[in-house]
Amino acid sequence: HKSDIHIKKDINMNGSVGSYSEKFNEAGDKKIYFNHSTGLSASTEYDGKVNVETGNINVKSEGTATGIFTSIMMSYAHGSGSEINITTGDITVEGKKKIEEGLTGDLENSESKGINISNATGKSGDNVNILVNGDLKSSELGVTVNNIGDKNAKTEANVVVDGTINTKDAPVYIFNRYEDNNSTLNLTAWKIEGGTNNNVIVKNYDQAENKNVFDEEESKKQSEKINYIIRHDGTISLTGTRLVSVNGSEFQTARETEKLTIHVKVDDEKKY
Repeated sequence: HKSDIHIKKDINMNGSVGSYSEKFNEAGDKKIYFNHSTGLSASTEYDGKVNVETGNINVKSEGTATGIFTSIMMSYAHGSGSEINITTGDITVEGKKKIEEGLTGDLENSESKGINISNATGKSGDNVNILVNGDLKSSELGVTVNNIGDKNAKTEANVVVDGTINTKDAPVYIFNRYEDNNSTLNLTAWKIEGGTNNNVIVKNYDQAENKNVFDEEESKKQSEKINYIIRHDGTISLTGTRLVSVNGSEFQTARETEKLTIHVKVDDEKKY
């Protein structure tokens, strides 16, 4: 099945606190959660196709805020794969993380996110394609990917921000429930400005320790895979660039460690 949604106007949302606490062990310790205020949510399953076009997305909340949330839940083992395609303008999210009076406990899943991609149990080459025609600004995290499925999950997420990713926390956060998952993130941006030393933070769940552990090697590897958009005028041409195409738009890019050759067209009659 296929769904096409065209929203010509901007999406603006102001959310309330929406916090609550729950016991998480026999000792009676509590954790505090927030109900995320979300600008756009798109989910599908079993070879479904969803196409969404919208203007700017602005989400503010006294608790936490999410600009775009996507989820591919279930897929056929041998199907064609599910697909979510989203094209939007600027994304701005701001969450104040105000806790309602009387609640106690540690914060859990309490970050505001510009884009939050949830990859569950897809098995057949699912795709999430997001094009942001502008900037992505977040009071905490920028692009987050939650890989909940095991090695059979093969979701490919392609995210292009044709502007600046600006965050107070990590620009990119990836969580792997299982170390052997095969889902991937291909990120392209014009510029990244984050509040952490690493542009990409990757954490894996350690079952023995029952906690999420920072993966320094994978974080470095994912950071080196980021494609940066290159802009130039008509008198200059480049070789060595990588072409990135998402939702009908193409971008010349290169990675931080790659070298390019610049060709400048000059007038032969002039002396230089």
